[in-house]
Order: sequence, then structure tokens, then C-alpha cells
Amino acid sequence: MRDAFNGCYENFELIRCLRKAHFFAQVLGESGNALNPRTEDTRFSRRNIQNLWPSRNLLGQYPDLGALVDAPQETRDAEAIANRVYAGRNGNGDVASGDGWRFRGHGYIQITGRGTFQGVQNTMNSRYPGHGLDIMNNSDQVSQPRGGMISAMAYWYWKATLNPEADKGDANSTVDEVTRLVRGGRDNDINAERRAAYRTTMRTFRTPDCLDRDKPSSAAQRWYQSDEIPRASIG
Repeated sequence: MRDAFNGCYENFELIRCLRKAHFFAQVLGESGNALNPRTEDTRFSRRNIQNLWPSRNLLGQYPDLGALVDAPQETRDAEAIANRVYAGRNGNGDVASGDGWRFRGHGYIQITGRGTFQGVQNTMNSRYPGHGLDIMNNSDQVSQPRGGMISAMAYWYWKATLNPEADKGDANSTVDEVTRLVRGGRDNDINAERRAAYRTTMRTFRTPDCLDRDKPSSAAQRWYQSDEIPRASIG
């Protein structure tokens, strides 16, 4: 993971200590302290469905979804559930297309949906030629350390508002806004978790000591902008 990041972070303009601190706070929040990329567990319960998508009436839209989500968790058909809850969203096709399952949340930052995967693929192709990843045809590459890190950085760049927001500083309000941009919506519990993660990453990347943090990136001194992931653990 460290080698993947240090090999191409400049390609995605993760060149400032603040950007790195905010990026890795979101990675910690999505993948945990072990920093393992993961694939979304879509064995949702009825309560999950209602809490995550309160306005979509998914149980009414898909009459068989109730039986799927009411089954004991260990026996729930995760693929069938994903294909229903994610159908027709973010570039996905219908239930029969299988896009909901194929493009469920993957990786360090849980990129989700055919449209997002395509945007990330296009960004990798343009910003980092020769990366060797084909996540449109092999989405599981995003759940592997190298593919997960490169795709997470590409996602960060593709969401064009993230680097400018991260440049605003260390305030809780900035962490909350970055979290909203990554996840969509607001959740007080998740915001608290991401703030705690940011307190870790701001120490790792020494954001208070970045003397030129307010200068344009072109004027940033490399050392003060914390070129690489420090050897100290982020987790």
C-alpha cells in the first residue's frame, strides 16, 4: 500500500500534508486501522435498508427484497440484495445486469457504482498511464492493496472538490465536509469517527508544521509538504 501511494501520489495531486492527512483519515474510516481494502458486505437487514435509503421505498419496489433481507444474516443472498438496492443508480443497469453486485463498494474508500468506477478508470488512464488496472472488467482489483490505493487516489482526484476542501485546514468542519463529499449525506456518528481518524493522520503528516500549507501547491516546499507516508504507523 505504501509503495503504491509513494509511486504515484503526485499524479493525483496529493502533494500537500493537509491533502494527505484528509485522504488517509477517510481511508482509515472506510477500511479500519488495519488499512485493508475491503468489499462491501451487502447482506443488509430490513433496518439497514430503511436507514440507508429512507426515501426510496425499496421494499415496495422489489417485492422479493423483504424475504431476502429478513433471512438469517449468514444465509442472506448478498448478490441478489446488492443487485436490487443498487439497480439503476450511479450508472448501474437494472437488476438483471448484475451491476449492483459487480460495482458494490470496493477498496480503501469504498467506490460504488458503474459510473464511479468508470470515472475512476478514466482518471487512472489519463493521470497515470501504464497503471495496468482494468477495474471495469475486474472490480476485485480495487479490493487488493495496489489497485485499492491507486483507485482511491484516482477517486480523490476525480471528485474535484476534495483537494480544495482539504486545503482549508484541520478544523472539524473541514473534516465533516470532506466526509460528506466522500460518503454523501451526514451522519453524526460517522463524523465523530472521521474526526478521530483525522487527529491521527494530522499527527502523522505533521500538518501544524507545514510552514507553507497556505501557499499554492506550485510554491510548496517538498519536505514541509510531507512527501511520503512516514514510516510511523498511520493506524
